[in-house]
Amino acid sequence: MKTFHKFLALAALTPFLAACTPSNEDVCNHVMDIMKKEMGDAEGAKAPTDEEVKKYTEKCVADLDKEKEKKGADAYNKQIKCVMAATNMEGMMKCEEKEEEKKAE
Repeated sequence: MKTFHKFLALAALTPFLAACTPSNEDVCNHVMDIMKKEMGDAEGAKAPTDEEVKKYTEKCVADLDKEKEKKGADAYNKQIKCVMAATNMEGMMKCEEKEEEKKAE
């Protein structure tokens, strides 16, 4: 009976746990915003067109779906939270470095 109660409690919390992770679209938009900001700071850089942004976002979302499937939900969520906390490309690269360090262990 206790197992059943634990299962019900976990089932009730699952939607809240999923809600804590940003959507792939949100992650891709965050990355694009940082890229635009940093490219805008570079001399001679032109802003991407709406069509380029749309194509990037579609590919990004698909790539994130594959990445989540490959890594597993826990590892993926940790990396995504790191990416969403980043405020520049350097910060996002550190999220990748952390992931590489874990693989080496």
